[in-house]
Amino acid sequence: MSFRKTMLIITIITITVFLLSLATSYAWYSYSGGATDWDSVTSDVDLNVIYAQSKIIKTTTSVPIKDEEKEKYADKNIFTVSSPKELYDHQIFLTISLINIKIDDDLKTKDFKYELLQDGQVIASGTGQDLTDKVKILVDKIEINPVKSYTFALRIWLSETGENQNNLMNKSFQAQIQVDSVAKK
Repeated sequence: MSFRKTMLIITIITITVFLLSLATSYAWYSYSGGATDWDSVTSDVDLNVIYAQSKIIKTTTSVPIKDEEKEKYADKNIFTVSSPKELYDHQIFLTISLINIKIDDDLKTKDFKYELLQDGQVIASGTGQDLTDKVKILVDKIEINPVKSYTFALRIWLSETGENQNNLMNKSFQAQIQVDSVAKK
């Protein structure tokens, strides 16, 4: 008889804890109004993303360049983002990421640099120290005007420091540029 009472008490406690957690979750959801970052009607129409070269950016480092010469000598991929007419009455948010990153360990240094430009203005930058994962979000949820076209450029280079950088020569970097979007009314 004692075993049955123990099992009954454990069952009652388990059900009570489950119901309390369910009630707490519902209360929190009701209190917050069910809001999320993207609480709206979204569209499944994709943006037009046109890559001038390829969605893959890759390089094998050779000669370091001075930061002031990056516009002229850095490897870069240019891509254009525009909206189809179906999205002209929507708010559009972009997330631009590097995915499938393959980087030699020697390039995970402050001397290997990248910049993302939007219409000629730097909107994100970093170094090889930031590229330790397989995915790197460069910009997250930036809003764009749906009736306008935007040109982005991602450039990468090995920055000249005046020190011996021979260990950084002939190292490879490769990543895929990914543009995700959310459109809401």
